[in-house]
Amino acid sequence: MRAPEDWRPRVEPEEEAPAGGGVPSWLVMLAVVLLAAAVVLAGVAGYILFQQAQRGRVTPTPLGPHIAVAPASARPGDIVEVSGTGWPALATVKISLVPQGQPAATTLYTTAQADANGRWSLRFALPPTLPWSLPAAVDILAQAEGQAVEARAVLQVETAISMATPTLAPIWTAPATVVPTLVPTTAASPTVPPYTPTPTATFTPLPPTPTPIVFPPTATPTRLPPTPTPRPPTPTPIIPPPTPTAFFGWKGEYYANVNLAEPAALVRDDPYVDFNWASGAPWPGLPADYFSARWTRSMYFDAGTYLFRITVDDGVRFWIDDQLIVNEWYVGAARTFERSVSLSAGYHYLRLEYFESAGVALIRLAWEPAPLYPDWKGEYFGNPDLAGAPVVVRNDPAVDFDWGEGSPRPELPADNFSVRWTRRLWLEEGPYQFRALVDDGVRLWVDGKLVINAWADGPVREVSGHIYLAGGSHEMRVEYYERSGRAVVRLSWERLAAFPEWRGEYYANPTLAGPPALVRNDPAVDFDWTAAPPAPFMPRTNFSVRWVRWVDFGAGGWTRFAAGADDGLRIWVDGQLLLDQWRDQAYTEWTVDRWMAQGWHELRVEYYQR
Repeated sequence: MRAPEDWRPRVEPEEEAPAGGGVPSWLVMLAVVLLAAAVVLAGVAGYILFQQAQRGRVTPTPLGPHIAVAPASARPGDIVEVSGTGWPALATVKISLVPQGQPAATTLYTTAQADANGRWSLRFALPPTLPWSLPAAVDILAQAEGQAVEARAVLQVETAISMATPTLAPIWTAPATVVPTLVPTTAASPTVPPYTPTPTATFTPLPPTPTPIVFPPTATPTRLPPTPTPRPPTPTPIIPPPTPTAFFGWKGEYYANVNLAEPAALVRDDPYVDFNWASGAPWPGLPADYFSARWTRSMYFDAGTYLFRITVDDGVRFWIDDQLIVNEWYVGAARTFERSVSLSAGYHYLRLEYFESAGVALIRLAWEPAPLYPDWKGEYFGNPDLAGAPVVVRNDPAVDFDWGEGSPRPELPADNFSVRWTRRLWLEEGPYQFRALVDDGVRLWVDGKLVINAWADGPVREVSGHIYLAGGSHEMRVEYYERSGRAVVRLSWERLAAFPEWRGEYYANPTLAGPPALVRNDPAVDFDWTAAPPAPFMPRTNFSVRWVRWVDFGAGGWTRFAAGADDGLRIWVDGQLLLDQWRDQAYTEWTVDRWMAQGWHELRVEYYQR
């Protein structure tokens, strides 16, 4: 078929290309169109690839321990809050500050205590001292004590708000310099000195003799000598640094006497109270002996119990909210004092006072949250009734003591004393037997249930109790008293895995419902509890029991089963009901004869008491 004439492309005549060749215009236009199409296709392909990448992206979810810092940036002295999730339950978490790129400069700053859900939080003031006061990124490093668990977060340190510098105030040099040097300068000086006075003020360099600085009457600035040389130290008294107008850490007031008599010779901002001056002085110009100091500040605490620890040589006093906590104001060698204090959530006012007599000068204050007793908290009483306040409170690794005819501590009598031990213990689910070797009386509670009750005078003997426990943490309490003679108490327990005779499951209801209250091995099903319960923590009525065991009937034959009960009783042999007397009734006896095949058979007895 032939196309119509007007369908064909019309080409206008062009001038003849010059000799040597040329490119037709229609070919140029075609190249431009093809290039534009390639650009469009490349853009579409890029967009499709981008969308596929977005759909395939998975935002990682933090697993394990995690910490968050608020705010994300802070100035030196600002309060920073750090919180953690996903940490081991009840772990002690150490919080350290790490300058980025300087792991060797890591500083342990404080600690936190994780709760049972692995959560914790704390607040602290960003130190105003180097290197933390420089504008830079700082890593907040959290580590679980004793475990290979850690997490980090980044805090951006901003420039501190500058404080106005008093005009013509002397500049404090490093402590190694005996005399600070004031170097005057002029606007034309090519060297920038460490301190620049106002344009109208003038002063004269220190003369070589210990005379005070005299300001000349004229306003002519003193120019630097062309070749300055180092000035040797002179015996001029040390000028303390200017007193801060704000305190980001502890306000430290230092006195050139042992009784904190005003005025203070030095007032400064101390980030920590952690000093070992040995035989030196806290500051050039202060005496190395016979001085005193006072530190004060307000600190935020989460609600809880804290252990405050003070190491000192010589005397120390410590207050929290004006309540005297430590009063050891006497000369003595280096020693440590610990006090347990319960604090409400919020800010509390701390005051620490110290004096140094002679020799070594040492003062250090630190604190940490509970638990204070990682094992058994032992409270020792100077009477057999656990009455009043304990004389001694301490951590005991185990309840396992044989004091003989002596006493647990010099502060306690050898006879007529008592002890209470408490702790939380993690146990797997199952039946447990607790045993106590004792002289004289002992009681044991597990989760508030009295498992052992042998509260009576007596020689050394073993008593025991049983309880079925769910898996998890359980509260334990042991109470003991010593009347006279030998003093012995020892507690042990085991999870029962085998029952050589009857496995007895005891329920605190008459219907054998729910988990048993206790499971134990019973040598025989032969009990007359009268009005007593089967165990100290079980009810006297409305309980039930199931006993199960395997018995070898030898060659087999006719066997008579005899039973008696008050109230209900059922007996099964190999899963078949042999006797059914499941009703309230006075004590009644029954006999049942049954042919037993040779070998082993399973017996099951169920009983309830109304």
